[in-house]
Amino acid sequence: MLEPSGDQSYPGDLADMPGALFSEFEGTVKRAASGTTRSRLELAVIGAALLTVPVTFLQLSGHSAPWLTVADWAIWFVFVADYAHAVSAAPDRRTAACRHWISAVVVVLSFPILPHVLAFTRLTRLSRLVRLARLVRLIVATSRGLQGVRVVFARRGLLYVTIVTGVLSVAGGGLLSLIEPEMVEGSFLGGIWWAIISVITVGYDEAPATIAGRVVAVLLMLSGIGLASTLAAATAAYFVGQEEQAELRDIEARLARIEAMLQEATRHRQEDT
Repeated sequence: MLEPSGDQSYPGDLADMPGALFSEFEGTVKRAASGTTRSRLELAVIGAALLTVPVTFLQLSGHSAPWLTVADWAIWFVFVADYAHAVSAAPDRRTAACRHWISAVVVVLSFPILPHVLAFTRLTRLSRLVRLARLVRLIVATSRGLQGVRVVFARRGLLYVTIVTGVLSVAGGGLLSLIEPEMVEGSFLGGIWWAIISVITVGYDEAPATIAGRVVAVLLMLSGIGLASTLAAATAAYFVGQEEQAELRDIEARLARIEAMLQEATRHRQEDT
């Protein structure tokens, strides 16, 4: 029999096992906690992205209520927390800061004081960019919200496509009410109604006249087609699954009868012997 020499070392020494197990357990707990925090932040980002649409519409329409200012700051803090967590939790923060550039752009464009700073400057051209900056903020915030939807709901099929379509409908309706207000009579709800009509591909009385409005309409129609296809696939899968379950129950019943017959035959054989 081979005996180990005295100076031979083995990986995973018994003396180091408690520390290694504790370190692995601690790492697992930290990863789980980080994943939970990330999921909650993604949900908050989705809500902030949706809230950005009516807030931007009201701001560009000249409204200045106190609750609107509070909502604007709340949206900004959510995006700041999201970007700070994404960068601080990464091993390489510089790479993470570059990879999450969309979140950085949202943080900059969502800063509530930025439009007021531009408005008080003598740079007239920059002041004219306030409206454009708010529109770009709406688009970028929607893009970031869709990323959050993908992270949280990507594995849930129909629910994921439904939420994506809903986010696009709210953002597209709000964007059209700002780009072509005469088409929806300057109403945010009118824009949402137009977006819903476009998603279900029924058609609207008037078509967008600008290139941007037509791009929004095409995106909404494509999302509606994707939702209809996913719904049809989910419905078909449900009925196919019901048929397969019925067949499995029938097979299980047959196997149970065969097993009972075999047990009965075995019992009779034992009695005869």
